[in-house]
Amino acid sequence: MNGKKIFGILLVVIGVFLLLGETGIIDITIRDIISGYWPLILVVIGLYKLFTNSISKITGIILIIIGILLQLKVSEYFNIFEYDLFWPIVIILLGIWILLFYKRDRWKVSSKDVLSAFALFSGFNIKNSSQSFKGGNITSIFGGVEVDLREASILKEQEARIDILIAFGGAEIFVPQGWNVVIKGTPIFGGWENKTVNNNFDTNSPTLIINSFVMFGGFEVKN
Repeated sequence: MNGKKIFGILLVVIGVFLLLGETGIIDITIRDIISGYWPLILVVIGLYKLFTNSISKITGIILIIIGILLQLKVSEYFNIFEYDLFWPIVIILLGIWILLFYKRDRWKVSSKDVLSAFALFSGFNIKNSSQSFKGGNITSIFGGVEVDLREASILKEQEARIDILIAFGGAEIFVPQGWNVVIKGTPIFGGWENKTVNNNFDTNSPTLIINSFVMFGGFEVKN
């Protein structure tokens, strides 16, 4: 199921609930939905990742867990955030991550055929030089991602696919001038821009296909 179908189903479900509320069949309003069920946006994005992306399922699972925990809090069923040990553990884990993994303003270098870039409330920069690049995934949630593929190669007359999820974030992707770039996706108060030089599709050139879901953010592809 692609992003457009998921978004369409979501709109139909919301519309049905609103229609039932307006006709008095159920007691619910737009304000009730926004204030009481906004964490489900994260759950929907997570489900989108699970059902449309075979590479980055971990990202989808994380978003679903966060969304469920926040929804339980908003619904006043269970609030893990009020436990005395929760925030100290989060702070300790964040400190360990900064000490071991976080490198400010540095580029990660990779030659793997499959790309994986994830930024959550942070930045992520990666250069990929694979000579048989197949694609991968980019996730930016309240963060920024830069991906440099100018030293990478797609096998001639073949395709590489990148799945992009952006929510309140952004991304920049640099590609070689000889690549065709095809962007597809679902924008929700967001969008993308293709600034590559090769505007005329060349069937003899390698092609990068980008499938995206963009909400309150955007990304650019350029040379």
